[in-house]
Amino acid sequence: MYFVWGWLLFRNWTNFWEAIVFWFKPEMWSLFEGRYWDDIYAEMKLALWFFAPIGLIHFEMQLLGF
Repeated sequence: MYFVWGWLLFRNWTNFWEAIVFWFKPEMWSLFEGRYWDDIYAEMKLALWFFAPIGLIHFEMQLLGF
């Protein structure tokens, strides 16, 4: 399911790896390169890709009483 969710967010491996690079690159570097908003958007998608399934699993466990 992570692959399907990742495909829906990123559409290809290039966008996924670019998000990983932006995650490690300080925002100031992106600002000086003129790609600040691309950096913010890529990091947001990466965080959503990682935390949304974890949140859904937690929600399901709460519904089932675990």
